Amino acid sequence: MGRCSRGLYFLSPALLFAVWGSNPSDAADGRIEINHQRALAGSVTASDTAGYPVTLDAVGSYRLTSDLVSPDANTHGIEVLADDVTIDLNGFSISGPVTCTSFGVNLNCTPNGGVGDGVRSSKLNTTVMNGTVRGMGRTGVTANGVGGRVENIHAIGNGLGGIQTVENGIVRGCNAERNAGAGIKADDNSQVTNNISYGNQSTGIEGPGVAILARGNSVQFNGALGIRLRTNGLALDNIIVYNTGFGLQVGDSAVLNPGGYGRNQINTNAGGTVGFYGSANQVDANVCNGVVACP
Repeated sequence: MGRCSRGLYFLSPALLFAVWGSNPSDAADGRIEINHQRALAGSVTASDTAGYPVTLDAVGSYRLTSDLVSPDANTHGIEVLADDVTIDLNGFSISGPVTCTSFGVNLNCTPNGGVGDGVRSSKLNTTVMNGTVRGMGRTGVTANGVGGRVENIHAIGNGLGGIQTVENGIVRGCNAERNAGAGIKADDNSQVTNNISYGNQSTGIEGPGVAILARGNSVQFNGALGIRLRTNGLALDNIIVYNTGFGLQVGDSAVLNPGGYGRNQINTNAGGTVGFYGSANQVDANVCNGVVACP
């Protein structure tokens, strides 16, 4: 500590850093910053204990300032415990110990059977964006609350799925690659747009719910179907090639209106071009194996 004129004291730069610099809780824009050292220390939010997962129990925006490294395949990187949380990976990664080799039906990931997600949420309106999640024991990003959004995420080499959302979810501009399950999975009234799903062990884009839109995606070399949509799903403007099962499967055997498809390029899929139940609606011309005539 130093002394100025008139009896005033000032803190030295070193002491200022000791007081403030060691715990960068808030960025200038109000977002709470997270890095590996702070994850190990804990107290990112009130319930967050030292080590992983980082638990976020307060509404707000959070931003990574370094990579996060989960210690094992059974531990989440970040667990969301509050509604309306936005997580900006800010170009950094969340990673675990899983390593995957080859792709599609030949994909092999070790260790397998873990339950750790990169980001895990069952809360409303979770947004995860702008970074990479790789090598987790289970799924890269699981946004299992209504209104989850996953944007500009690379989900690579995770022990089960790449990206998962539920009702009213949005998955946009993502890359789901070589995950030991479905690349992208979305549920009722979700939109899956402008993504790449490549070399996953199961289906490239799986839509088990109602009224799912899959649009503008590139789906290649997956170990099962390319895109599978159930009741009233709609597949538009996708490139679907070199998948092991059908390129595109739409509809559900229990309903009369299974949805539709149009302007897709569906080529060289081992299981066939299009499979559907009932009377699927070809809402616009598709190209199947180079011919403008699809089933």
